[in-house]
Amino acid sequence: MKSINNNLAFVGILTACSALYACGGGGNGDGGNNVDSQPPTGEISGKTLQLTFSGQVTDSPVANANIRFEIGNETFDTTADANGSYNLTVKIDESQSEDLVRAVATTADNPKLKLVSLLGSFELLSQIAGDDGTLTANESTAVNVTNVSTAMAGLIAMHTSVSTQDQLDEAKKSLDAEDLISLATSIKLILDYESEPGVQLPNTASDTLAFASSFDLAAEYAEMVTKEYPSLYDEAVTAILSDPNIVHTNVTDSQGSAAGIYYFTSPDGGMSKSGRVTNSNASGEIGFRLTLNEDGTGELLGSLGSTALTWQTTADGIAITGAQLTTLEYEFDGNTSQLISEDWITSLDNIRWLDRGHDSDVLLVGATHHISYPNGEYPDTAPVAFSAVTTAVKESGVIDAANIIAIGQSYSMPGTETQYYADTTTHTAGAMVFNGSTEYGGTAAVTVDSITSNGIPLTNDVAGEWEIDSHKHLRVKSDQQAEYVFLTSNNGRTPLTFVTISDGTEQQAGIGFTLKKLAPAFSTAEVPGIYELQRDYFSPYDYLWFDLKADGTFNQVTTYDGNGNGVLEQDEVTEQPGFWQLAPSGGLLMRRYRSTSSGTFCTPPTWDTAADDTCVLYHEREWKLQLREEDGTHWVRHYHRYFNGFLQDTGNGATDTGSLFDFGIIDNRPLKKMNTPPVTIAM
Repeated sequence: MKSINNNLAFVGILTACSALYACGGGGNGDGGNNVDSQPPTGEISGKTLQLTFSGQVTDSPVANANIRFEIGNETFDTTADANGSYNLTVKIDESQSEDLVRAVATTADNPKLKLVSLLGSFELLSQIAGDDGTLTANESTAVNVTNVSTAMAGLIAMHTSVSTQDQLDEAKKSLDAEDLISLATSIKLILDYESEPGVQLPNTASDTLAFASSFDLAAEYAEMVTKEYPSLYDEAVTAILSDPNIVHTNVTDSQGSAAGIYYFTSPDGGMSKSGRVTNSNASGEIGFRLTLNEDGTGELLGSLGSTALTWQTTADGIAITGAQLTTLEYEFDGNTSQLISEDWITSLDNIRWLDRGHDSDVLLVGATHHISYPNGEYPDTAPVAFSAVTTAVKESGVIDAANIIAIGQSYSMPGTETQYYADTTTHTAGAMVFNGSTEYGGTAAVTVDSITSNGIPLTNDVAGEWEIDSHKHLRVKSDQQAEYVFLTSNNGRTPLTFVTISDGTEQQAGIGFTLKKLAPAFSTAEVPGIYELQRDYFSPYDYLWFDLKADGTFNQVTTYDGNGNGVLEQDEVTEQPGFWQLAPSGGLLMRRYRSTSSGTFCTPPTWDTAADDTCVLYHEREWKLQLREEDGTHWVRHYHRYFNGFLQDTGNGATDTGSLFDFGIIDNRPLKKMNTPPVTIAM
């Protein structure tokens, strides 16, 4: 299937690292329900601060759980009641107010159970609690220590370590919400389905927190259970999403009204992955930006336009009316042997909360999806209800563009539409250099990347103007008007960015990475090596890497664990040969070819193929290097250009024949360079 709006949002490469914190010690606190914990002994610098935490430990409710709160180097202990509920009052010296609060729950009945919640800084939590000095789940979802809070801590540990509120806020904005649900579901299966064969805690993990902090363990387990125990997996997902101590509906407390602007970092709601939240028959995007105004009106902006809506707070969360997005798809119809048009229509119906943070939330979105056939080939399909999850960055979490943009620096900016077809000539923004000042704006030199209808890559330099508006958003006006909202910082090098582009009549939206160009173009000497594209959390054995050799040849290698035994064997590896060379612009070009007689991958005698060749160009990939990280990650502006000459009876492989260009994609993405293949293949 080809999608006109195949917007690609990428997450950073996950790398396993140590747990976020060592277990705290050195302080002492008296535990127990409704028992005040005394401040630690030692020198007191001044005022004593006090806060009561009131929550629950639940996977299913964990009776009599032992709960340890860690605040800096101090610890405070209490014990939950038979329902897993607890109350703990702690007193600390005001010098510790910026320390992060972490809650860890264990139980003597099950040594495998170790749940954790990262609550935030003591100072922020005190502000949220308000005048009564008691922090509840309605005010902060993090007081409940759950499989979801543990999954969140684990995913953060895979990326980084955090020791401040700002670091925690930044890490939470970068979370993949569907990976969060999958990991939480795995934890629930391990703890609640011990009698089921095959779903126990892996032997190499000491407890659920150690399991949740390991990408390899968690990803392999998720793939296994979704393939071998799909009904159990779905049952566990349903249990999590129906648990009122995990999914929250009332958020109109001291953190403020639910009204505001939410930037979705998973606009397809995770529907592009194999481990969908609920109902694998549903698809379609859930939008990029949701605006909820205080007067009950709002707007949902999708990839190809926006829709007005109304909303209200109910006992079941936020009820939404009128939020309907339509995307155009093409499907090959076996009955007519033709491509037919399909309108994929998705309606957002309600929103609830899995996590509510200072700068971002994790939302559970209830939606319906159906397909309409605008040309009348078939009747509309029946609506299918589904649940989707997304991290949603709030306006308070937006990074000031002045902290991202450096005057005179070149950036590779993300676009909106990223997929282009042979019957259109379309473009997306490429490089931008900003002149002037962040206070007053100035002029911008904009290089626009284009793909013509016959597949020829072009660039066009245009002049523009830019400014940073009162919301801290970057606005650029050239031949079109663009708005860039920086959702993460990533040290100003690779910020995740929401973008809208308007030509005055239509508005499109997208999300991707802005790349600060800090590296020179590829050189011939440095190209050879192995480059891996990131793996999907749900398919840890599905590798894709490129082995580029010094003689100008390369192999594209893909793997798939077809028999599901957790070992990649020779017959589960596909190698596709090709050539590479550097373009005059410094871009790294890689070409693959296919046979006009069999369709198999082949190697022609030369880089360019002729009209009467039997081995013709199928795919050209181009990487324009933007920056390198110390761990070998290369951030590139990435181009796909696909050709269908191998399907032509004439065997015409000329790259300048318009009918042969199929489609192309432009985006910014990371890949990892290494010296050896990322996985060993069993012989």
